[in-house]
Amino acid sequence: MAVFSEKMIGKAIDICREPYTAYELIENFGSASKECTGAVKTIIKEVDASEKINRSEETVLNSKKPYVDNRLNSYSGFVELIEYFRKGFRSCLIVPIGTEKDNFGVLTVLSDKEEFFSKDHIQGISTAARIVGREIGFRKEREKEKSFERYFDAVFDGDFAQIIVDRNGEVLKANRKAINALDFVSENLEKMELGNFFRKVVDVEEILASGKPLEVEEPETKKVYRISARHIDDNLSCISLQDITELRELEDKSELPDKSTDEAFMLLDKNMKIRWVGGNSEVLRTDTVNLIGRRINSIIFEKDLEAFDSSFGIGGSGRYNGYVKFLLGNGMESRMNLEVGRTEHGFYAVVSRSPSRYIENLEKDIEQIIELSPELVMIVDNEGFIRKANKNAQKLLKYGNDELLGIPFTKLFPDKDNVERMSAAFGLAKERGMLTDIYATMTAKDGSVIKFTQSIKTLADMEGRLRGYLIIGRELNTKMIMEEMRSKLEEITRHAEKMKQESDLKTQFIFNVSHELKTPITNINGYAKLLAAGIQGELTPAQKEGVNTIITENDRLMQLIQQILDVAKLEAGKIKLDWQEVDLNTIRENASIKSLEEMVRSKGLEYNFIIDYSVPKIEADPNRLIQVFVNLIVNAYKFTEKGSITIRAFRKGRNIKVEVRDTGIGISPDDRNKLFRRFYQLQKRGLTKQEGSGTGLGLSIVKEIVTLHGGRVGVDKETAVGKGSIFFFTLPISRKNKKEKKQN
Repeated sequence: MAVFSEKMIGKAIDICREPYTAYELIENFGSASKECTGAVKTIIKEVDASEKINRSEETVLNSKKPYVDNRLNSYSGFVELIEYFRKGFRSCLIVPIGTEKDNFGVLTVLSDKEEFFSKDHIQGISTAARIVGREIGFRKEREKEKSFERYFDAVFDGDFAQIIVDRNGEVLKANRKAINALDFVSENLEKMELGNFFRKVVDVEEILASGKPLEVEEPETKKVYRISARHIDDNLSCISLQDITELRELEDKSELPDKSTDEAFMLLDKNMKIRWVGGNSEVLRTDTVNLIGRRINSIIFEKDLEAFDSSFGIGGSGRYNGYVKFLLGNGMESRMNLEVGRTEHGFYAVVSRSPSRYIENLEKDIEQIIELSPELVMIVDNEGFIRKANKNAQKLLKYGNDELLGIPFTKLFPDKDNVERMSAAFGLAKERGMLTDIYATMTAKDGSVIKFTQSIKTLADMEGRLRGYLIIGRELNTKMIMEEMRSKLEEITRHAEKMKQESDLKTQFIFNVSHELKTPITNINGYAKLLAAGIQGELTPAQKEGVNTIITENDRLMQLIQQILDVAKLEAGKIKLDWQEVDLNTIRENASIKSLEEMVRSKGLEYNFIIDYSVPKIEADPNRLIQVFVNLIVNAYKFTEKGSITIRAFRKGRNIKVEVRDTGIGISPDDRNKLFRRFYQLQKRGLTKQEGSGTGLGLSIVKEIVTLHGGRVGVDKETAVGKGSIFFFTLPISRKNKKEKKQN
């Protein structure tokens, strides 16, 4: 084994011996990798920690193989690798941390040297990562087992016997009640199958597959158990055992509980704990397993408890019969009649729902549904008169409250054809019980015509006699308008996409031409400076003036091309910000800003750059931020002949705000709305000295850069002709604050 591999594997083994958590194992493995390799930086990510996994890391995790790039450059295979190259790294190794089955983390090792990672490095770190991954897997499994044991320990504290079995029926765990009831020793549980508890009379597969409880009689003791299974996962099930020997004897004496469709029968012990539930348990609207072992008092609404408890206290009758509200868990409530009486072994209880009250509540629910329906809903009687109409029907047909009630349904149709079509539809609905997709035109109160598609459902009473019809109508006018608007929107979208394609081609063309122009202009500038320096021979004063003019104009042309390139890059989304922590005091001392200060002062203007004490460091691209300041200061310089230029930065909530004030010619309201358009140039009326025509791109570039930072730019309302100008821009202090604001 190579020296490095041996050292790295030894480190991994030492780490795995420590009582670390899974994340600490990964973190320490990353530190060990950096130490052993002498790399510049390591990046550790835990798969289950909701950390953002980039494309190269995802590739490694999916393939479960390391990825190495020993010559990082601008053409590397992943975007993040190009970013590493830009930050000065020249070699990168990415290794998955996990097992053949599961991924737990990923390690990225970076070096500032090319060809840094040898085969020994790759093999050693990969092998060590698998060792750490297996240890994490073992620890996660142990933690899962402990959680499993804690869960069952809590569950097994219940009031009835429970057994945990695997898919083959082998017993894994049983609580004390199960062991005592079936007279088995806990040490022997691991060697037993469920059938052994009942001397082979239990069909394990039937219990596990059935969704209903099964009853089993234990041959020796003759005790009867009700067995129900609850699946925990694909491999485990929880078997509940209830001794119902006495209860079945009582059940056999009464046929009412199991034959009643509106009653549930319960037997309670002397402490009013529910021991058994029979009859139509669906009346209770909950799983009977959730009721067994609970005191009946605990599921009765507090306001109903006083009357209930007084019936069984001192001087009470020992019997209760009345309506109570049941609290059945999961937010469910149900008001039903409860009858409780004494038995030899405790109490019996009968829970029933009153058909009349049930129907009454059901009708109220239906009325609420009708009112809340977004469709037109009406009830028409046998004679064709409207007996009920919801609010949406009144709104669509433009009738006031209750104005539709009592009028013939046919009055809502504009002509004989529609009336005959609806009459025929009622006849078919009467035969079939329901009819759907009937197209009809109805007339609103103001005479306007509305198209509907309608459905008709017959309504019958308790004896099955026809009571009337339920009509549900869906208005089509809005749908037709929306479809027309959707069609227009699609056309506009297609046109916009075509325009965008043309714009993209134009932008690419401008970008290519501008880029190609840079080379000859650079050459012109170089040769002109050689001439000006006299290297090709001494020039006359007139020649020197001409050459200097060429250099000045060439610089202006280069500046114009650079601005056009910036605009093209911004428009194409090719500019990516280099996010860093930025101190505005450092920006103020930048060489470009300082040169502008000298230029302003040489013009005889006062210059101030003020940063409030409250301004913190911000997250921004420092080079682009300098570009914003330069463009705004140059803009103020061009339009100011006397007075001052003041730059002030201060904090405003979660942002910083920067103002650039000048005492120049000012800006009219019409011009303020056009300033940030590309190629728009403000007229220099009122200036005695013209500072050049400019490109009309500076302010548009400022707007694009500030917007990329998540800020905004504008002109203060105090700006006016003859009163100077106030330009401002805002930037979030932290990118995190900007994300939070978007989420909220």
